[in-house]
Amino acid sequence: MTILRNADDGHVNVGQKCLPFFLRPGNGESCVACSEIIAETQFAMEGIGAQRTVLQFHVGCFSLWNIERTAVTGIESGVQANRS
Repeated sequence: MTILRNADDGHVNVGQKCLPFFLRPGNGESCVACSEIIAETQFAMEGIGAQRTVLQFHVGCFSLWNIERTAVTGIESGVQANRS
């Protein structure tokens, strides 16, 4: 299953802009791409999407989503993690 197929199920919109993204420790939330828990021992990418929806990804899931999204839409990534 690709990340975009999960997006088709309504989890993440492929054309959705989600800036800025922040890298932070996980706190038990679900990844919007794979639906698995982001453990406290993992890092999460978090950003604000459409209609002020908070999107939280595993770092690897975010990378896959961004690669797939840019390949399908032709949109340049332009994503840089803000580290705080």
